[in-house]
Amino acid sequence: RNGFVNTLIGVAVGTPLGVCVNCSAPVAKGMHDGGARLETTLATMFSSPTLNIVVLTMLFAIFPLYLTVIKLTLTLTFILLLMPLLSRWFFREERTLTYDDTICAVPSLTPLPDDEKWLAASRGASIMIARNLGYVVIRTVPLMILAGFLGAVVVHLAPLPSLVDYEPGIISVGVVALVGIFLPVPVAFDVVLVAVLVAAGAPMIYSMTLLFTLGIFSIYPFFIVWNTISHRVAVVLTVVLMGLGVIGGIVAENIHQAELRDMLEYLEQES
Repeated sequence: RNGFVNTLIGVAVGTPLGVCVNCSAPVAKGMHDGGARLETTLATMFSSPTLNIVVLTMLFAIFPLYLTVIKLTLTLTFILLLMPLLSRWFFREERTLTYDDTICAVPSLTPLPDDEKWLAASRGASIMIARNLGYVVIRTVPLMILAGFLGAVVVHLAPLPSLVDYEPGIISVGVVALVGIFLPVPVAFDVVLVAVLVAAGAPMIYSMTLLFTLGIFSIYPFFIVWNTISHRVAVVLTVVLMGLGVIGGIVAENIHQAELRDMLEYLEQES
């Protein structure tokens, strides 16, 4: 019943899973429906696209150290600290429904006959797998198609390469955070896209905001959390992630500007 321990369990499950948040969302749904703790379910979904070895290796290989440190600090703070605290303070009802062993709908196991043969056991397992697969497909594929369509609309309305031409401001940074949270992208796409934006000269505040928000959540897992856990959890997670993305962007911009000032001072001294 310790939320922090349950979060660590979720990280241990999600990190080696190594799939994007859109693929880990149905996994989290299955864990929730099976009676897993709320923190474990959410930590699995968020750690899979952000803490796997491929993404970490790309971060350290491509970006300046301070961008990587900011992203990892925000990610670990959100998963290991904020999620257990949010579950304890804001998601009490959802947490109670998950934790109460008398409420959790864990299916009882039917005793199997001792003389069951391999063929009968294989047939029963195949039927169970097919039934569960059909349930996942029916409940999640329509949401996946809708999320892809909405993501395509957002990309056309707010093309990310145009960020190079926009002067940073509170409203524009908030819009960038919202777009990053909204778009359903594959794993490590955030690293690749932000690397292109940085090379093209996009403001660092935009780049860091996208580096944090683009891969950790999207409209598709938002739908899954909305329908599976609760509306409140989906909305609060979105707002918190957007806020962290904006904070990370501001910190990165200040560090970047300080580096530019130091470089200019150095060149002036050399000249």
